[in-house]
Amino acid sequence: MYQIEQCKTIFNLLTSKVNFEQVNNKLSEFNRITDDPDFYNSDNSHQIMKEQATLRNQIEFINNVKLQIEDNKELLAMADQNDVSLIHDLFQSSSQLLSELEEKEFEAIMNDPLDSHDCIMEFHPGAGGIESMDWAEMLLNMYTKWAMNNNMKLIVQEKQDGKVGLKSATIIIEGRHAFGWLKHEKGTHRLVRLSPFGKNEARQTSFVSIDVLPVVDDIKININPKDLVIETCRSQGAGGQSVNKTDSAVKITHVPTGITAQSQDQRSQQQNKAAAMKVIKARLHNMELENRKMQDKKNKEALGQATFSTQIRSYVLQPYKLIKDNRTGMECDQVNDFLQGGDMMNDFFKALLKKSYIDSN
Repeated sequence: MYQIEQCKTIFNLLTSKVNFEQVNNKLSEFNRITDDPDFYNSDNSHQIMKEQATLRNQIEFINNVKLQIEDNKELLAMADQNDVSLIHDLFQSSSQLLSELEEKEFEAIMNDPLDSHDCIMEFHPGAGGIESMDWAEMLLNMYTKWAMNNNMKLIVQEKQDGKVGLKSATIIIEGRHAFGWLKHEKGTHRLVRLSPFGKNEARQTSFVSIDVLPVVDDIKININPKDLVIETCRSQGAGGQSVNKTDSAVKITHVPTGITAQSQDQRSQQQNKAAAMKVIKARLHNMELENRKMQDKKNKEALGQATFSTQIRSYVLQPYKLIKDNRTGMECDQVNDFLQGGDMMNDFFKALLKKSYIDSN
């Protein structure tokens, strides 16, 4: 039965990083401390009791789930195909357990404090002219449909149209764990297809670099106003033509770092300024995090914006259909579903999150 096997798979993932001997020893130590008559007079009694309850609940949950999975497997082995009532009860029990485990799995793989934040995505076509710009627009449409399918809100903050497709774009996706879902999309996305623009329909490879940042409104970023250069201009559409008569578009440059951000799609100059500052803060915060990572790991390689050497996924449309993630090795031939923001995207995202969870220390 599918539900039982899925329960077992998720259970193995959740327990793969649990040192049962260490957890039991720690719980025994807490029990010894709380049995002391003078324990409740200590200053840290509340914190110890809280940690004790957490460990106890963790052990009880693991033991109960393990027992339920084993019981369901035994019942399935003994069940007669004609015993409709037993099969139905087994299905109900396994489905309920699977639902509980999927929620626990979600909590485990979305364990970074930034995972719950909204998300900024930036699209940068690579070399290849209209081919890459067209691919950038295809990717923007893909994430737009994914956001819609997953009840998230998408805001186009900045978009520069080319003759075909996009020269660049910045979007914000708001919703439950938006950054957690999308953080692994940072990198280079490679498209292979027969060119729709050439006369000979030659095979063409195109690249788009995507950067992904968390929205950090609730994190303190100290920015000296004197370090900012704020410019205003008229919003522009395709071909560089102005689309309004007021200087509502805003470009902000953080002089010490050279970081820039611009916004032109909001209704007023003030709204565009606030939107651009949101990106400046996110980029400065991301830069600080990456500097810390480089220092901690003594990594001399740049960890900034995604580069074309960081290919994360290939999308082949012709001569055959295949999407392959270079990090997990996961493949699928449901290219249309993927590019329409369908369920297959979530399957790829979950595989990446699980891999990250298992690989983390």
